[in-house]
Amino acid sequence: MASKNDGLDNLPASLADYICKVAKRIRFSRKVRAEVTAELADHFSQAMRECDSENERQQLADELIAQFGDASVVGSLIRRGKKRCRPSWQKALIRTAQGFGAFIVFMFVYGFWFISGEPTVRIDYLEQVNRNSRPAVSEDQNAWPLYERAIELYSEITQYGPKSLVWNDDGRIFSPWYELPSEIDPAEHAKTIRNWVQANQPVLDQLEQASKKEHFWLEYNTSSPGIGIIHVHIPQLSRYKGLHHLVFWQGWLDFQQGNMDEGLDWIIAYLKMGKHLNRTGSTLIEQFVGIAINQLGNEVLVRALGRFEFTFEQLARVQGRLEALYADGYPRVDIEFERLLVLDILQRSFTDSGFGGGHLVPREFENFIEDKRLANAVSIVTACMIHAGRDKTLRLAHEMFDLSGDFYGLTPYQLKEKGLAGLFDEKLMGSGKYRYYFLSSLLPPMELVGEIAFRGKASHDATITILALKRWQMLKGEYPETLEELVAGGFLKEVPDDPFSARPLVYRRVADDFTLYCVGHNFTDDGGELAEDNNWPKEGDKIFWTLPKEKYRVPKKPKAAQRVRKTNL
Repeated sequence: MASKNDGLDNLPASLADYICKVAKRIRFSRKVRAEVTAELADHFSQAMRECDSENERQQLADELIAQFGDASVVGSLIRRGKKRCRPSWQKALIRTAQGFGAFIVFMFVYGFWFISGEPTVRIDYLEQVNRNSRPAVSEDQNAWPLYERAIELYSEITQYGPKSLVWNDDGRIFSPWYELPSEIDPAEHAKTIRNWVQANQPVLDQLEQASKKEHFWLEYNTSSPGIGIIHVHIPQLSRYKGLHHLVFWQGWLDFQQGNMDEGLDWIIAYLKMGKHLNRTGSTLIEQFVGIAINQLGNEVLVRALGRFEFTFEQLARVQGRLEALYADGYPRVDIEFERLLVLDILQRSFTDSGFGGGHLVPREFENFIEDKRLANAVSIVTACMIHAGRDKTLRLAHEMFDLSGDFYGLTPYQLKEKGLAGLFDEKLMGSGKYRYYFLSSLLPPMELVGEIAFRGKASHDATITILALKRWQMLKGEYPETLEELVAGGFLKEVPDDPFSARPLVYRRVADDFTLYCVGHNFTDDGGELAEDNNWPKEGDKIFWTLPKEKYRVPKKPKAAQRVRKTNL
């Protein structure tokens, strides 16, 4: 709107209207428009000073309007000129503001698109999992239905006596070779164990039949269709703990009653249970449980060798059965299930289009992450935006699992010597700590996974070696000087390797006994000294066969409340 001091009152109405249209077309601030209006009014007033009559003034006004041209064009030209005349700082400030505004708009649109993204499930990985775990044999060769029936029939030990009679404070059943706390009556403990074993004879019948089957598989299912294999239900896996306690106690009771062949049969059935779980195509947790059962079964057998008398023929027979258990070699860890699991999670967490082949969907990412640093929506969305796209994430996932194939063929010592320890973490960190944060949270602890399998193998090989040593001593009256003598004499197929050194398991003959051990995690031979915790201690050796306790340091005395006495079992 024109002001009172802009000079338009002294001009013909048509010219004043023309000037107003030009000023309006400039689209600048009110101050600039007023200045332009005043300048044009002054210019046209100067041109009309010579006009004497109103007609002359109107005629000249029409001519001037025609000369200047269309008001919109004139206004645009003046606007353009004003822009060019701005100071540099002002131009920079305006451009910055414009860029920031455009960025805000872009981020709003992009954020809405990013958050509203949806993953597309195209591959049925559950079907692949079941296909991989199913051997090409008939259904009657499957041990799982027998285990399933045993689980259904199983009665917990606490049904036959107070929990305090059979479980320690760590939630572990009292093993027959350990001492009982002083507050427990050994007779009551023994009675509870025998009643429990007797009541579960139908369960043992099923387990005995299962041990005669060479194959084991089950069909993995989820609680509802289409929710991903991370929700796969592993039927009653926790109940295996009760089953394996039941089997080794039955074997131990047979040993106590002089039924040595029956007891050894139960130990083999126990080890067969571990083998069934530690199979190709199964989940890592099943394999770990199988390896743990295998190691405990070997410990039960070794403990029995140290406490009971066996014939040469019995030891030869059980050694042959142990060797046949893994005739094709102790299995490496199989992580194909974990590969398919990760791929399934990725397809359910990334969109399948857009930059990088698709982006990580925030609400899916939130379902898997328990990091307290990502406790709000902004941090979650930011983490998803930083994360690598779908294509790169899938590529790195495949590289990591492919790498594990060769990696798991190397012992912990070989990894250390080749400088490969920490390789998986280095590869992830080298690819970008935050760029692949989601993937790193899904991958299993690759190096530990491989090591656990070598621990199982060392335990298996050591037990066979101890059986061979016992047989040699029965035949020759003393233990051999070296393990190589066992191989030369046909008592042992090969000298067992130590996965934590470049040498075999350490064997030493001492007087009329011997010791056999693995150097353990510190890769150092500590002399075979028995540590307080012999379950693969971080420092010290892992002992498979010990010398008498007086050969070792005196263990710490228990507190008064923890003083113990031996069980009658």
